[in-house]
Amino acid sequence: MRIFTNGKLTVLLTPTHVFRWPRRGEASVVARESPEATDFDESGHLLVSSKGEEITGAWASAFDPATLLDCGLVDDRRAAFLHHDQTLTWGPPPDGGEWEHRVDLSAHRSEFPDWARPMRMGPRGVRQDLEGEDLEYELERLEAAGAGFPHGVVLANAHGIGVASNFSGNVALFRPDQEAPALRFRLGVVDEDRIYARPTRTGLLVTVVFNGRFSTILHVDERGALRAHVPEQQGGRTPMLAMGRYALDVHDSTAYTRDAKLAVVSELDVTFRPACAAASPDGKHFAIADGFGADMALFSVSAKGAIREIDRVSYADLRRQASAEEARVDAIRRYALDRLEGTPTIGFAAKPVVSPPWTVPSGDFALPLVVRSAGGPGRGVAVRLSGAALEGVTATRVRLGDAEATFSPDDDGLRAELPDVALPPGVVLPITPPPAGDEQKAMADAQLRETHLELVVHGHAAGPSGALLRVEVSALGATSSPLKWMRPLTVK
Repeated sequence: MRIFTNGKLTVLLTPTHVFRWPRRGEASVVARESPEATDFDESGHLLVSSKGEEITGAWASAFDPATLLDCGLVDDRRAAFLHHDQTLTWGPPPDGGEWEHRVDLSAHRSEFPDWARPMRMGPRGVRQDLEGEDLEYELERLEAAGAGFPHGVVLANAHGIGVASNFSGNVALFRPDQEAPALRFRLGVVDEDRIYARPTRTGLLVTVVFNGRFSTILHVDERGALRAHVPEQQGGRTPMLAMGRYALDVHDSTAYTRDAKLAVVSELDVTFRPACAAASPDGKHFAIADGFGADMALFSVSAKGAIREIDRVSYADLRRQASAEEARVDAIRRYALDRLEGTPTIGFAAKPVVSPPWTVPSGDFALPLVVRSAGGPGRGVAVRLSGAALEGVTATRVRLGDAEATFSPDDDGLRAELPDVALPPGVVLPITPPPAGDEQKAMADAQLRETHLELVVHGHAAGPSGALLRVEVSALGATSSPLKWMRPLTVK
């Protein structure tokens, strides 16, 4: 899990969702369709600017999510990436060019400081019973394990980039404009332990968690001297946060502000043990979230170090609400009326669609005739006119959309064919499946309307009349009977 806050907006990244929680307005959640995942951190990578804009994509062409160990934002312009080959790169998006800074850390090797020995973080020992080749092999293995930053973790901010590896125990601080480490040392840990190194103006805030059961925190200055530490305590903790003149430490379910000597300035029970925490760039707020899909909370830190809860929200509820909404939208999106198969057929309009009345003016006219595709899919429509109305009316052509055809004599009437008109498959009536809710009713109406065709007969009427007009509309090449329609054609 990853979390970001600027005091006005909190963003939480989980393996399945991204939550955006503003202090004012409604929280939102978006499912992650293809989470970026590595073999170290299944949550992926989150780079959010100080304004709350998700900017990971600005560097998308500069790294491969499958081979990226970790990354962090130095500032809104620069980001740092630790790659699988243990190359550390940082700077603005390279945009096809070279990184502003690139350092190969694969051969990096630091020494154990004297102060690490009494805190069970000195050099790893070997079994006393090993001799000869077995002893030599174990010593060589330990020596090889001390190189580079395999499975490294990156914590970055305006003070620089802190890199740490629980496999090698190496810890290093790179200032934003320097490729040589400003601080480097090594701690004796095992694979199940975790080391986190947060840059500060004077050095590093280091959090060490032993197998998730015990933890300690350290303040190491740029000379490598141990300025302060909190003795090992039972229980894990999130990496310490740098918040201006204070450090923010969450041990189990209690948040502490600490001074430069890591002495407690104030504390507050946050009621749950967080899985992730983040400080705002101005150091005035921090946000935490637990790992069980329940709470995330926002806090403020005063100029005197006092902690105050601003608000909290259940992101489990947000996720459930979003899942319910996604299911509803998906059901609407997938809603489709049952369609007819077989021979193409032309039928009368189905409500709520109606065909306009057969009333035209004297002189040039356009008579709309609305029909429906009421069978299987097909192509081509034929229109035939006959009846006493043709004695005072001259029909010249018929149009359907962009298609047009002229009428030709056909026994006692006129006929025109539109061979390129597509006939969609008709819908089963009554409508199946029945729509549920207003959204599906609107979709059912739209799908029904799509099966209707508006033919427009153009012609000239000599004068007022009310004689009968017979209309036949059929699907070309179909064996189905044509639609037969007869009513008075009113000429005004």
